Amino acid sequence: MNVKYLGFAESLNDLLKSLGTQIVEDQGNSIRIIGSAAIVLQTCIVCIGMEWEASAQVGLLFILVAAMVDFVIGSFIGPLSTEELSKGFVGLNGMAATN
Repeated sequence: MNVKYLGFAESLNDLLKSLGTQIVEDQGNSIRIIGSAAIVLQTCIVCIGMEWEASAQVGLLFILVAAMVDFVIGSFIGPLSTEELSKGFVGLNGMAATN
């Protein structure tokens, strides 16, 4: 199994563990199952063809741009409550840059 699939499988397994769920009891087998499923999914995407893959990349590009716009808007809006301030969200603040 490639290292990128192993890293993806381990991080997904840790996420499932933090949510209180698991695929199988043994974590080693869970990682193997997740990694194998990821390899099969990527192989299917390659077999479907380049046209679908190119359109999927355009869709992912729009998602990435929307996330960046959301980040910028959120930094200009700044914290709206004391709870957000207590969690460390200060928005665009010159004091945060000097520290």
